[in-house]
Amino acid sequence: MRRAACALVMAGLVALGFAVGARGEAGDVAGEVRQAVEELLAGNPGGPGDVHEALRRVLDVTVGLGREAGLPAPAQAKLDAASAQARRLSPLDERSRAAVAEAYAAVSGGRAFAFPPEVGSIEQAKAYGRAQVDRSLAAVAAGRPQEAARELLGFVLLVVTPMEAKP
Repeated sequence: MRRAACALVMAGLVALGFAVGARGEAGDVAGEVRQAVEELLAGNPGGPGDVHEALRRVLDVTVGLGREAGLPAPAQAKLDAASAQARRLSPLDERSRAAVAEAYAAVSGGRAFAFPPEVGSIEQAKAYGRAQVDRSLAAVAAGRPQEAARELLGFVLLVVTPMEAKP
């Protein structure tokens, strides 16, 4: 199970790397996300620590998007708590995943994250994650940071939530 979760994390981060491509400049959201992914994908990643750090950096970007969006204090506090939890524990830890899920609900008008039913394989997860990142970067470019934060949180949840086996 842990091996499958790591494979999904790697697949998601590869998808994120391809999705951000050459769209951002240093200092912008796309650039920050790309930098996190490039560190992970530079040659051979150093193992789970690199994966964890890349996920933490995506969460840090999301926290910044929440601040830019001017989220209400309780929603921003949930974003901050999710990022802090991922720093204290593994981002793959259930408590970290739960904190990210709470933050997702806070920026989604109370709507809980649901693993996409159409995703049943690593390839489908990569495509879905790529689309999430594309939507997030498009929202950033259009000046909709709350939407961008929601999409990035959804991406992190897609990566850290175990995929159910399809019969």
